[in-house]
Amino acid sequence: MIRNIRSFINYFTLAASISVTANAFASNLTADEQKAVEGLEAKGITAFYLLNEKEARLKQIKDGEVTLSVPVISGRNVGDTIETNPETTPAGIFEMRAFLNGEDIQYFRVGTNAYLIHEAGPIRQKLLKRWGTIPSKEFRVSSGCLNIAPEDFRRIYNQVALSENTSFLFVMPEREMTLPQALNTFHLENN
Repeated sequence: MIRNIRSFINYFTLAASISVTANAFASNLTADEQKAVEGLEAKGITAFYLLNEKEARLKQIKDGEVTLSVPVISGRNVGDTIETNPETTPAGIFEMRAFLNGEDIQYFRVGTNAYLIHEAGPIRQKLLKRWGTIPSKEFRVSSGCLNIAPEDFRRIYNQVALSENTSFLFVMPEREMTLPQALNTFHLENN
């Protein structure tokens, strides 16, 4: 009986902390992220994922509110275009497609190379677990793909796979583009 009460209290405490955390990051957007949200909403895109590589965060946005925020590992090179910076995560608006294998979400394809969102391997999972308030260069180690913790990936994969609408990813520009240029860069050729 005491064990069940203790479990209930732990569950209630965890649920309350998740609720507080969700509300805490609901308005946690940088000024540039807020401009990006407004720019996407002006295009009619009100539900999307936003990647801020400087913050090493992937945020899910619905109707201007952050509903999910997770640490992410991205491309090792800083930059906004594949042509000038191989092994970078390119900036712009991307259509997302969940593969039926349950292991990948494609967000960009150049020739035979695909850029994916997928689970981080064991070594990168350790990086994600010790993520602090200031992302380090350790979060810039992929060849352009986005690596996230397995539990976060599973949640995002299910949302993208089961969505009746097109899912979008917006990658904030870092060096070669301005925010308006990135907002006008659509990558919808996911074949």
